[in-house]
Order: sequence, then C-alpha cells, then structure tokens
Amino acid sequence: MRRVQALLLASCFAMGSEAHAFTAGDGTVHACRTPTGMPVMDFNSTDPQFLASGFAGYATFRPSPTGPIPVIHINFAMLSAMPVPAQKFLFWHECGHHQNPLDPSPAKEVNANCWAMGFIRQNRILTAADEQVLAQFLSTLPPIPPLYPAGVVQWQLMNTGACGTPPSPTGNVVQAAGTSGMPGTSVAPASTTSAPSDARWRYCRRKPPTGVWGKAPGSFLDEAACDKERNEKEEAGYDVTDCVDVENDTLTCPSNG
Repeated sequence: MRRVQALLLASCFAMGSEAHAFTAGDGTVHACRTPTGMPVMDFNSTDPQFLASGFAGYATFRPSPTGPIPVIHINFAMLSAMPVPAQKFLFWHECGHHQNPLDPSPAKEVNANCWAMGFIRQNRILTAADEQVLAQFLSTLPPIPPLYPAGVVQWQLMNTGACGTPPSPTGNVVQAAGTSGMPGTSVAPASTTSAPSDARWRYCRRKPPTGVWGKAPGSFLDEAACDKERNEKEEAGYDVTDCVDVENDTLTCPSNG
C-alpha cells in the first residue's frame, strides 16, 4: 500500500545505509535539521517489521551516549515506486515530525504535512507541475483513522489556509481529485477564492534551553482546544504564549534575540 503517512515509533530498529541527506529520484539532495540545528540522519531500513508495515517512512530517535539522535527510516524500495514530488514531500513530512517531536495532538500527522508544505513552498522545492503530480498521488490514499485523513482531505487542509502555508508556486490552489476541480487544475488565486478556515486559534512556543520561538504548527477550531495543547506543552517544559484568534488579531512570537 502506497502510504505517504509516517509511523512514529519510539524504539530503534535495525538499519541499513545511513546519511545526513536524502537523495530523491531526480538526483536532488535534501537535508533535514532540527530546530536547534542538529542534522537528521536518514536510513534505508532493513527491519522486517517496518518493511512489512506498509509505510514508506517514519521519524524516530536512535539512542547514543551523548543523547538521542534524530533519524528518519525510509523504505527505499517503496519510495522509489512513488513519483519524485511525492518522494520529496514524504521526506519533508518526516522532517516535520522532528520539528516538534513531542507533539501529542491527534492532528500531529496533519501538522507535519503543514510544516512540510510550508517549508517546500518557501524554499521552492516543488514546481507548480510537481504539485499537480503530488495532488494526484495524494488523491489515491485512503484514510487511516484516527491520525490520517484521506489524501484528498490532506491536500485540501494544506491549501485552505488552515496550515498557514504559502500559496502554490503559481499563486493558485492546485486541487486533487474529488474536490471541485480535476487533478492538477489551477483555480482562482487562493487570496480571493479559498474558503476561510474555521481553525484560527494559534500560539507560540519554544523548548528551553536552546529552542527558538516559533508558531506552533496547525490551528485550532476554538480557544479551549488551543489552550488544552498549550497547557500540555507548558507542563512538558515548553515556554508558551497565550492563544490568539488569528482571524482578528496578529500572532507575534517573542524575539529570539
């Protein structure tokens, strides 16, 4: 089963070759780092449990004498059968988990998608044509409750403003099969036609002592849901700000200076 979704596991499995960068099928090289600048290694995993799981990759940590090392395990045989844009999205989705590895939210997979697409668009990793290919690929993925919506829904969430991601490279929303447009169809600019998201509550956080302030990934439908995650993060040792209704107020994170 061709699943882009990540399987987050805390244990360490047998590993194959490892590297500090991922090479996609088109030869481009992609390197993930944590918010503190630590390189994330990726592995061609040889663990039979993982290879039989039906997942193409997952993010976890490898124990070491100096502390946990962030890693991404990849089933390269499965990944190589995917379109190149999907390969890149998968890698950056897994990297997204390492931006917030303690995320307890049921929406953590969607949050990783949001981070990945934001990073991809900010750094122009995919072209508009690439996004059309990715949208088509995601449209084939079924839901896997409770963490993974159907691929069509995942794509919609990345393009309706709920993620806070930049627009696609064309400045338009590219829709997947099953939405109001056909695969790869460009519609009117998102700034004028995208439906506003009901999920609008957000907050800022950082992980002392070396973490930097940043907006928490994802949005919340109401203040209570936002406060719940905010309080959980505070109890876990994070510095946090109050939740803000970003539809009516500007969310400005504290300075890192």
